[in-house]
Amino acid sequence: MKSCLLFIIAILLSFRLSADNPKMPDYNRSYSEVLDNLDRIIQDRDIYVQKRMHAADSTRKLLNSAESGSEKLRLSLELAMIQRTLSTDSAIAILNDGYDLAITLKDSISAERIVILRAREYFNRGLVHECFLDLDYAMIRGIHPYNQYIYHDICRIIYFTLGTFNEYQPFDHTDLIASGITHSEQELKLLSTKNSDYYVIEGLINLGKKQFYAMEKSLHKALELMEPDNDQYHIAHTLLGEHYRTFGNNEAAAYHYGMAAIDNIKKARLDEVALLRLGELLNSMNDYTRTHNYTSVSLEQAIQANTKFNQMRISNALLESNKHIEQRRKERFGMLVFSLITLFVLLLVIVKLVFDKRKEVNQLRETEKELARANLAKDTYIGEFMNLCSSYMESLEEYNKLCKRKITTGQTEALMEYIKSGTVLEEQRKKFYDVFDDAFLLLFPNFIENINSLLMPDKQIQTPSPTMLNTELRISAFTRLGFEDSTMISRFLGISINTIYTYRNKMRSRAINRATFDDDIKRIGAV
Repeated sequence: MKSCLLFIIAILLSFRLSADNPKMPDYNRSYSEVLDNLDRIIQDRDIYVQKRMHAADSTRKLLNSAESGSEKLRLSLELAMIQRTLSTDSAIAILNDGYDLAITLKDSISAERIVILRAREYFNRGLVHECFLDLDYAMIRGIHPYNQYIYHDICRIIYFTLGTFNEYQPFDHTDLIASGITHSEQELKLLSTKNSDYYVIEGLINLGKKQFYAMEKSLHKALELMEPDNDQYHIAHTLLGEHYRTFGNNEAAAYHYGMAAIDNIKKARLDEVALLRLGELLNSMNDYTRTHNYTSVSLEQAIQANTKFNQMRISNALLESNKHIEQRRKERFGMLVFSLITLFVLLLVIVKLVFDKRKEVNQLRETEKELARANLAKDTYIGEFMNLCSSYMESLEEYNKLCKRKITTGQTEALMEYIKSGTVLEEQRKKFYDVFDDAFLLLFPNFIENINSLLMPDKQIQTPSPTMLNTELRISAFTRLGFEDSTMISRFLGISINTIYTYRNKMRSRAINRATFDDDIKRIGAV
């Protein structure tokens, strides 16, 4: 009997715990499904905007055809509420016309209501000063009981938004969160506990007081009571997203932000921030593709609705996501090249399409051309080297015979004069110049034109023949071949190291871009 009683008590306690703690979704699984659904709905966002625009057009036609002033006033307020999520400027213009009409009709209650509603639109437009002027105007005149709820509701939204999300505070002496709590408490007095809005506002009060568990409980209670078409539905989800994000439960935060964003898109609310907040969250979760997509759409909507308050925050978020995307692109550049090549090969093997086959053939032909160029370069260098060696051997043989003949005939002084004249060395160096010029220009036939393209128009190099290089061009040619050692170049060309430095500096002074001139020469003819 005792064990049976304990069992019944345990069941009752479990029911009590279930009532106190609403059932939570499996966030690890659900948030992924929500984001997939959001990705699909975002593609159709223009459809939802068009539906709301059609509703606005229909209401505008009724307004234009209305005969009584009271009916025109009612339709003006209805049109402003439809238009406010599409364009704050349009909503402000409609409310201004409605205010003038209310004054004409001497309807002070409606005029006061319009001023209060206009304050919210001024706030969304980024006109914070004008917003508070309207609220102060309404407050000074005394809020009519009919407008009490809407007044406290809008004040609550403005103060909490300024205090929670925005660094700009219009009055340094004002505790914005405390003001938001005060207006929220006034709202609660006007609502029944059976109303789901009651628990949304209660959750905000708990947020302002930093009673986070109580806030979470109130918002889940609100979601249990309300239908998805409730105007507070997206607010409850957005607040829960903020709550879970603060405590590091990113999956739960993404789920609730996603639910709010879906609701906003379906109802064409271009002035809400759930999609932006989701993008910022996913940036910290390294989902940069969605981050960029969501923040881009948020910016597009904020520009369309002309909500300056959101545009500033979205621009910063978009810059941050672009920075990560650029960084990621750089880090993966090498992998991307390899992946593209691998993918190309796999496509050739699997698909075996004619287009891919042609591509493969073209690639092979390009390879053959490169090999042919390489073989030509090899053959050219070897041939010119052999010719130069043969020429040097012949010259040495002739020189040897000359020396032998002069010594035999006793003409040693004439031989010494011949050696001192440097005629032999000049002849051999001229042969080297001829062979070098021919070989180099065969490999780089447009070398002179390429060099001139790097020089200023009035500093071009003129050569006596298109098949002959001057000293400046030969030094540049050695640079193109990768010779950095000035000592070696001086031995080849028979000039001093200082002369080489002088020529190089002279060439740089004539260059269009002096800083990269040497590197530009090395890239001439590069494949």
